[in-house]
Amino acid sequence: VASPILSEKFLDEFTKLRNEEKSDKTEGQPVISEREGEVLGLIARGHTNKEIAQELFIAENTAKVHVGNILVKLELRNRQQAAAYAAEHKLMFEGGGE
Repeated sequence: VASPILSEKFLDEFTKLRNEEKSDKTEGQPVISEREGEVLGLIARGHTNKEIAQELFIAENTAKVHVGNILVKLELRNRQQAAAYAAEHKLMFEGGGE
């Protein structure tokens, strides 16, 4: 049991915190790094981890780490979902040859 004044303050504070959390994300979408964006674009073009590594001049294991980070941040289960996400959000980043 709380007084009406205390209840109102609690709700105001809760609303304020919730709005701050929402504003931390860019329009509700997770923020991925520029490099992860490049990797996502290459995934969307069907590149393997080895091909991504060669294209971006990084180790294949580093490419795997980037792919894993992308899947976690975007809450996706696999590369196919990542490719679909990139296409849906028009995230076909430069870095892949056509």
